[in-house]
Amino acid sequence: MRIGIVGYGTVASIHARQLASESSVTRAVVIGPDLKRARRFANAYGFADAADKLEDALARVDAVIVCSPSALHYEHACTSLRHGVATLVELPPCENGEQAAELGREAQDKRVLLRCAHTSRYLLPYVHLKEALKTGQLGSIEQITYIRHHKPIERHWTDDALIHHAAHPVDLLLDWFGEVVALGCVISPKDGNPRSASILARVEEAAGVTIGITYASHLPHGRLLVVGDRHAMETDGFSYVRSDNEALELSAEGQTVYERAIHDQDVEFIRASRGKMGGVDWNETVRLMRMLDALRRLAVAAGKRERRKEEDSYG
Repeated sequence: MRIGIVGYGTVASIHARQLASESSVTRAVVIGPDLKRARRFANAYGFADAADKLEDALARVDAVIVCSPSALHYEHACTSLRHGVATLVELPPCENGEQAAELGREAQDKRVLLRCAHTSRYLLPYVHLKEALKTGQLGSIEQITYIRHHKPIERHWTDDALIHHAAHPVDLLLDWFGEVVALGCVISPKDGNPRSASILARVEEAAGVTIGITYASHLPHGRLLVVGDRHAMETDGFSYVRSDNEALELSAEGQTVYERAIHDQDVEFIRASRGKMGGVDWNETVRLMRMLDALRRLAVAAGKRERRKEEDSYG
């Protein structure tokens, strides 16, 4: 199978390293707007060729992995699907639920495989935690807290904290509990792509969920805490799981866990491209994006209420 990678950043390099271990895969082409950079990436990771235009490269591949900047994911996935090429697109795959549904319809019309990188579902600590939840080892869930604080990063494109990094814990909750009830959301800034998002939700009957994401912290931190009435589990998602029950604890090397998750995800995509079972169904991606739509609507409504209060205070 001839595979191309769209993009040449950090995540693209991890996919490239994992593809190198698959003997049934040919690393065909790297695509990016800077041809010299694409060629350097191709040479470094054993790709046969490089291109600066996606349309020109698609005739040379059977599948692509879209690792371009987030704002370009939808456009690049659309182009790949229209050319009949199996597509794995990094999260976020698009801007909203309607675009996700459109991508799904395009894939169906072209009878071509479409998958999204639900990478968190493959991370060992979260797999371990999911099993504990499935077997009821924590008891009835009382509360879930997720924090992901990133250092400020200077780059030529702006990420969206809600549909990118907040999407990961929301996706985990949908996978683990089947349903998430959105109760509130605050984003900052209110206009443009938010660099911070705070979410309040509920799972099961009464378990409260709080999620805090920011790209503006000078004290980076990552943590998920799940509190049950029997036991609690805490993890950074990569290197450890701590618990009051020692049997539930786990320790690992974080970068290895991350790269292994991408490897397992890529292998399932390749398997599914060959008509076998594998990967997260696209309907799950549509459900996630619609959930994020609901959270954004709550954030917009909260912003409007705040503006009305400000106007009334001056009235």
